[in-house]
Amino acid sequence: MYLLLCGNDFHFEMENICRLFLPQEKIVTLYDTVDDGSLAGLVVTGTLESSRGAVHIAVRLRLDDADETLTDTVATATPQFKDACELAMTTLLYRLLSALLQTEQEWGLVTGVRPVKLLRRLTAQNGTAAALAHFREKLRVSPEKLTLLETVLKNENEILALSRPESYSLYVSIPFCPTRCDYCSFVSQTVESAAKLMPDYVECLKKELAFTGDEMRALGLRLETIYFGGGTPTAFSPDDIRLVMGAVKKYLPLANDCEITLEGRIHNFSDAKMDAAIESGVNRFSLGVQTFNTQIRQSVMRVDDRDTIIRRLDKLCSYNNASVVCDMIYGFPGQTMEVWEDDLKTAASLHLDGVDCYQLNVFEKSPLARYIANGKLPRAATSDEKADFFAKSVEYFTSQNWRRLSNNHWGRTIRERNIYNAWGKSACDCLAFGCGAGGRLAGYSYMMERKLADYYRLLGEGRKPVAFAMAPTHNWHLLRTISSEMESGAINLKAIGRQFGGLPLEDLAKVVLSQWCEAGLLVKRGDWYYQTVAGQYWHVTLAQLLMDFLSHQLPEPESEQKMDMGAPDSMMKMASAGHHAHGQMPPGILKMLEGMPRDMIIEMAKKMPKEMITQMVAQAPKDVIERVLGEDGLRELGVR
Repeated sequence: MYLLLCGNDFHFEMENICRLFLPQEKIVTLYDTVDDGSLAGLVVTGTLESSRGAVHIAVRLRLDDADETLTDTVATATPQFKDACELAMTTLLYRLLSALLQTEQEWGLVTGVRPVKLLRRLTAQNGTAAALAHFREKLRVSPEKLTLLETVLKNENEILALSRPESYSLYVSIPFCPTRCDYCSFVSQTVESAAKLMPDYVECLKKELAFTGDEMRALGLRLETIYFGGGTPTAFSPDDIRLVMGAVKKYLPLANDCEITLEGRIHNFSDAKMDAAIESGVNRFSLGVQTFNTQIRQSVMRVDDRDTIIRRLDKLCSYNNASVVCDMIYGFPGQTMEVWEDDLKTAASLHLDGVDCYQLNVFEKSPLARYIANGKLPRAATSDEKADFFAKSVEYFTSQNWRRLSNNHWGRTIRERNIYNAWGKSACDCLAFGCGAGGRLAGYSYMMERKLADYYRLLGEGRKPVAFAMAPTHNWHLLRTISSEMESGAINLKAIGRQFGGLPLEDLAKVVLSQWCEAGLLVKRGDWYYQTVAGQYWHVTLAQLLMDFLSHQLPEPESEQKMDMGAPDSMMKMASAGHHAHGQMPPGILKMLEGMPRDMIIEMAKKMPKEMITQMVAQAPKDVIERVLGEDGLRELGVR
């Protein structure tokens, strides 16, 4: 099928809507091309035109003799009108495809893997009723899924680890995989199809590291942990590993004991690659084994058999120079309790330093979901069955005297510190590098460009290739602290309340905590609430329910223009070289994010105090201000 976009760049959103209805279709996207009837098959045209304070949107669908167009109009004065235009265009396409194929999608227009994140943001902004109405009326989510959204809150969380003000984490994305696993939802390209892109990607990654590294050194920052994720970083060649790691050590200010993790899989992780990684300074490996059972592995597109996995893990452990951790997944189709017990015993029999145990999520549009639906594979485990698998993990590793580092992670040796994962979901800052990488700065979540071409283009222009950023809620630091402590298996709300200015958090949440205690999910001892094994299994849901509940109970800030009191000093140092008062958003962040669309930056700046904007403009380099805001933007913000 062909997707023609005129006057807009909504390719990602429009392609996702097409894939909801036609997941097997190859989509060819063309820009500023008129449908003159010469293209065969299904042709979708999305047109955006501006005139007299409004944006006129039209979506045309043509297939054989069928030819229909729907239109809509969005006022340019509409708050965040670009988002409104995107929603209007995708809604028109959804309506056309739904009518053509005579079907509705249970999740409506929602295409992301974590719709609850959007629900939380909309709830914080507009209240629960308005947020649910948006999902129901605008996004066309079914009543069943809307109920699910209210009760199942999915967001990864990890334990809180204290850091020094100058300490940071860093994530590097390697968006290539040897093969695509049937259960995976991450964006990546297979090595075979993208082999020719790898050398260019390595060079661009080196350029990005150099681009930001100089600023980090000038600010006196310390990188305590670096995580190479993806994708499959072990898909890199030995030379590529050496080149990237050489750039890391050359350009970044590493702490003496910096944890450097290389994620990947055993398949094609040769001796030469192991040698290159260890010689280059990698001191932690996180390998996705998932299961040692050969039959189950191969049914979900994991290539290597049990003996190969064990042999290669033994080889890597024999270096005795790095922590070796493997990821295990429970709930696969055909995975019995006996198979899971064997997986646990096999992992414990090796010289591993740690094990992560995660439950399987079957995403609706994944190959795994289709294979289950058409009978090629048996059903996956139910929630009750997965709870039993989890309980067996707790029982087994406890019996083996492994350390519990979080609800899902166990360590056998003191070499396994798990720093990146401990910091990753807390309020600590994480800088992002590479195509599709996600990071966090002063509570602002941001993501790098997901398309390689855009990533290359922005770096070529000397800009940090940031695709977008999301502003934090006023209680973001507090809420992430709560989330992190829930990940650790116990929480002291009185202590957290004192940390954040004497908030009566336990009193505010007492009705919820009491219910969970009665249900056998929590046990109260003194000021601490400890999760039972059942509570540990449901800890993500419990954490997000608790955060949502408290968000409605906590007082609003005196002024929406004020930054959150919990914004860490380290973030402000990154932004301002340590010369600005706590709570400001100075030029360093603008320089970091200058690859963002201007209208998005202006919307973020409008939430800041005017005096902060004025000071930022006065102190930031003039060329940065011109690139980031421009004269029109400055006038809109009232500082020109």
